[in-house]
Amino acid sequence: MSRPAISRPKTTLKNTLHEITLRKKITQSPIKMDEKKLIDDCFYVEKARWGVYHSYNKEEKRLITSLTEEGCINATRYYMKGLQEGFMEF
Repeated sequence: MSRPAISRPKTTLKNTLHEITLRKKITQSPIKMDEKKLIDDCFYVEKARWGVYHSYNKEEKRLITSLTEEGCINATRYYMKGLQEGFMEF
């Protein structure tokens, strides 16, 4: 028994533009420098689209997500201290 041939969508201008748009979304940096606050010269905090706050390290890796800016800053400080000194073992 032979398999049926796989049909591929036709290449159209609409499909090509859609692929280009998707590639742009993937390669664009999710963080804009003017929307971030530098905290303690160590990490950034920004307000996200849905009202939550995200913190990022200097390499733009997301660290903490919080409902408030103050909570995000405090949790990120605690996390960064844990990275430097080691986390407590229970």
